[in-house]
Parts: sequence; C-alpha cells; structure tokens
Amino acid sequence: MSTLKKTITTLKIPKYCGLKELAKICNVPVKQVMKSLVTRKHKKYFIANEEYVFSTKNAIILPFELSAQFVETNINYKGNNKNTKLKNVSIEEDTFDPINIMNELLSLEMEENNKNKLKKNVKQLNDKSITFEPNTILPPTVVVLGERDHGKTTLVNALTGRRVREKGGITQRVGAARYYFNYFENNNDDTHNNQILNREASITLLDTPGHQHFVDMQRESAFNADMALVVIACDEGITPGTANVMQHAFDADIPLSFVFTKMDLLTTDEEKKRFQEIENYLKTTFPNSPMTTLNNLNDRTNPNRALECGNMLSTWAEENQMYVRSNGYASCFVLDSFADRSRGMLLRVLILEGKLNIDDSFVAGTMHGIIRNMYCVFNQTNPIVGSGINNYQKSKNNHKNNMNDNDTSHQMKYNTTYEVIEAKPGDVVDVMLRGHQGKLRNLSPPRMGEGFFALPLENSKKIVEYRIMESTLELHKNNHNNNTVNNNNGDDGIVIQDKDPQGNELSGLMNQQMNKQNVVVVDNNDDDNDRMMEKHYPLVVKADTSSGLLSLNSIIDTTSIDVVVGGIGRITKYDVDVASLYETIIVSYNIPISKEIHDYAISKDVYIEQGDVLPELLERIFQHFDVDISDDTKKIMGEEEEDV
Repeated sequence: MSTLKKTITTLKIPKYCGLKELAKICNVPVKQVMKSLVTRKHKKYFIANEEYVFSTKNAIILPFELSAQFVETNINYKGNNKNTKLKNVSIEEDTFDPINIMNELLSLEMEENNKNKLKKNVKQLNDKSITFEPNTILPPTVVVLGERDHGKTTLVNALTGRRVREKGGITQRVGAARYYFNYFENNNDDTHNNQILNREASITLLDTPGHQHFVDMQRESAFNADMALVVIACDEGITPGTANVMQHAFDADIPLSFVFTKMDLLTTDEEKKRFQEIENYLKTTFPNSPMTTLNNLNDRTNPNRALECGNMLSTWAEENQMYVRSNGYASCFVLDSFADRSRGMLLRVLILEGKLNIDDSFVAGTMHGIIRNMYCVFNQTNPIVGSGINNYQKSKNNHKNNMNDNDTSHQMKYNTTYEVIEAKPGDVVDVMLRGHQGKLRNLSPPRMGEGFFALPLENSKKIVEYRIMESTLELHKNNHNNNTVNNNNGDDGIVIQDKDPQGNELSGLMNQQMNKQNVVVVDNNDDDNDRMMEKHYPLVVKADTSSGLLSLNSIIDTTSIDVVVGGIGRITKYDVDVASLYETIIVSYNIPISKEIHDYAISKDVYIEQGDVLPELLERIFQHFDVDISDDTKKIMGEEEEDV
C-alpha cells in the first residue's frame, strides 16, 4: 500500500484574510469555516468571542491567530481522490511585505535567466532579466535642514542653478534638486595624467521647510536621506528649530554636515566671538562631520559662491558610494502626492533601486495602479501646475552635451515639463496614474515617506487588500458605547475628491448625521478623554498636496477643531454641501476657487477661507473659531519664544 508523500512542510497564512481565502487555503467549504469561527446573532456576525462584529459575511476579517488555529485542525491535502489531513506542517505568518515579494520575484527571474543562458540564443532576454546584481552607483540623497530664514533654499539655488521664489518668504514644500559634479579616478597608466574623468556624478538634494509647522516633512525627509546638511545662520546660531532638525537626523541615524551662512552679517567682535564659540562646540561634539562657511549666497553674479559646499558634498559622496541594481522591479519612496488640474493625481517619487517604466503596475500605501506617464522633476524650468513644489533646471549646455539625439526619453522643450519613458536610481519623477483601486474618494493618497513598489498587478492588489484589512479591523471592534461614526478613509483620514459625488453619497452622510452635534472625526483619538469633553468644531479642509494637508491637520488636531472632510484637489459641491450640513467653513490651502464653486458656496451660505501661507492661514482659522491653543501649539505658531 502506497503512502501519501507529504511535500508541504511550510504553509504561509495571511495575517488578515477573509472566509473564502481561508477556505481555499485549507481546501474546505466556506460553510465549515463559518461554523468553526463565526457566530451569528441579531443579523450580525461575531468572531473571536464576539470581540469583532461584522454586518455581512464578505466583510469578515480573520486575524492570524484564528486562521492558524483553524488550519491546524482542518487543513486537507487532496491526493489520490482522497482528502488526507497533513501533519507536521509549519504555519508562518504572511504580512505581504512588498520587499519580500519583490525579492522572491527577482529570484525566480534570476533562475529563469540562468536557464536561458544555457540556450544558444540569449539575445532575446527580457530587459528585467539581464542582471539583478548591484551594478550602478546610487546618487546619494542629502536632506537640507535648518531653522527658517537661515538660507536653505538660497543654498540649494546656488548649488544647482535653479531660481525659486517662495510664497510668503518661507518654504512650504519639500523641493527636489540635483547637484552635478565630476568624479575622478586615479590612473595607473604613466602615459596619462594622474587622474582621469570617470563619469559625471550627482547628488539629490531635498530642500525642506524650516518652520515648525512642517515638522512631519522634516522628519520624513531625514528618514529617507543618506546624509543631513544642517544650515546655520551665523548671526542667529543654534536655535530651537536647529536643535529640532538635528534631532530628526539623530533619530534617522544619518551623518551630519554643517554649513554656516550669513557670515557677512557679523559686524562686531562680540558677534564674531559668539560664532567662534558655536563653531568650536560643533567641531568638538561632531569631530567627523564636515563643515564650511559661505558668504554672499544671494550674489548671483558669483557662480562659485557655493563651491566650497559643493566640494564638501562631492567628497563625501565619493567616499560613501553605494551600489544598487539598475534593472528589475523598481523600489522607490514617495516625496509627495498632489492633484493637477489637467493630469489628475500625481505621485512624486524618488527611485532607489531598479528601473521604473511606463505601464508598470505599482503599489503605494493603500493604492495600486498602472503608470500612464512620467514627468522628470529635474531639468524643469517651471513647476507643474498645482504641485507647489520647486523644480530644478539643469543648464541647457550640459543637457545638450549629454543628450543622445536617438534617445527620446531626454527630448524636451524648455519652459515646459517633459516626459520620460523610464526612470533610473536617483531620478525624481511625477507619476501620472492610468488607473487605481476602488473609487478615488475612498482612498488615502500615499503620504511622504511611504514605499512605492513596481510589482505585478496581481501582487499589488493582494498587498492593498491586506493593508485595507489591517487598517479596518479595529473599526469592527464590538464596542457598544461607541457613538462616533468613522468614515473609514485610511490611517491618515485623507479623502481625495476630484469629482462631484452622486446624490446618494451625500444623502447617506446626511442620514448618518442628522444631529449636527455628532461630529465625524477624521483622525480620532479615543484615548484623549479630556479632549472628548470639549466642545468640538467641525471643519472642511482642502489642500494642494498630501504633505500640506497633513501639516495643516497636525496643527488643527491639537485644538478642539475636528476635520470632517479633508482632501487634496479642488473644492467640489460635495465639500460645500458638507460644510453647509455642519454649518461650518471650508479651508482652502493653496487651492484656487472656481467661479462656479464660489457662487454655489454663497448660495449655501458657506464661507471659504483661502490662504497660501500656512502660518497666516492657521491664525485666521483659530480666530474664526476662537479656540484655546495649547502651549506647544503656540510655540509652533511662533507666539511664544523658547530658549535653547
């Protein structure tokens, strides 16, 4: 009598899965899973000793503990026309990590590539199967940090040749620019010079805001950079803002370098002595951190005004080279997401590894889609409409010298944006979407710092399904005393609204919120009992970018104001209707208002508070609601001075 050969030794179970998926894994009917794990009462479905409650069977989410317990006793293996229970099977938790999935796919393609090498004709190999070994140098990412008005943007302009003017005189977005330098290698051949030009290298610079309103941008930029360039104005020295951004670099565990600006403003001996003390303190505290001092950065007639800083960065880049693969599935991180009037929602991403191509499918946060077009951020003269993010224009001469006439990916018209068909490590591109999962209004746009991975569409969908289950399971906890309605828009509470909703959507919201005192809180913190006792004021917020919206919400969240609807993109009639429902105002941060919406808001008696400078806009919001501001918020707003 032949025995059944057990080839399965390890079984991966999703950390969160549905009934049908678990039944498919165990090769049993769905009814058997329902009978073992689900209890039905009063037309509701309960699991885990009634810890979670669901309204329908399809909405049931099973945690790993329940799934693993069921698998151990009910899994069957179908063989020889009989169902035989497997024994000694190791059950592992599958978290659908995109990096692990990417590595598995690359390993499979590497095996296929090795098989093809044995064949005679290897010229037809897929481009993604050429090599997956680290074979190209990744341009390092340097985040420029510092206190407001210390000269960060001026320094980046001087290094890269771009010209940027900020609204309100302060940086409110993370700008991406590229600094080019020549890399030399020693030549052992006596017939040539001691050094030869090896290649044109580059460094990606992230120009961050200095105001404390944008602490999230500063922190996320630091955690996704290879080095921090801290800018310190000689006349002000180390301020609380400087100490805060240095702490971000410490937390991110990245090396520091320092640039001292506005040296020409030191006129008295006392000021020079104070600066010397600061410089000596930093040299003693950070002996391995390079430092340099610059003068007259605003002098555009001097092209070498930031040369010393550029040499410092290029020396560090040459000493800390990092090789990455240039082919295969791309691994990136999101710099920002924003709504463009003509192109829809765009994702600005920095490529870290692999190659990103048009028509690639991707996953980022709780969104998956297909790339329709890509627009290069570098070599642009003007920013994309609605982006609010600075761009960099490489000089025309350098571009023409390095451009291949047959390479359509580099063809461009100056004074306009230009498309690229592929993006390599170190590039920053704006990704235009062809399609994405679900309705646009039910999605949270990827926030800054989130991973962006080019993966097959099937894998991308599974990752998004898993992440949605992970974020929504807590909403199904069986809490009978919870009277707050959650709008289920993701962890960040951001809703993208680019189209007017159907009437049934608005009526559904009205039916749920007949009593205007019951506020729908986008980012609700149930643990803050003191805040729950306060009188809350509803608010509708729209911004041009997701990072700007998060910065605005992070300040508002410290007060008794609750955002009932928040999103990126233009204001719609839906926003006006919600504001009218709650008898509140609409805040428009760096968003133009159309005449149609303006007239509609007047007819609904809804006031729209517009602003393109965040500190000024927040001040008007707090004055409108006359809310109490905490001491921490006052420090951020600049109403209280803090000693270093």
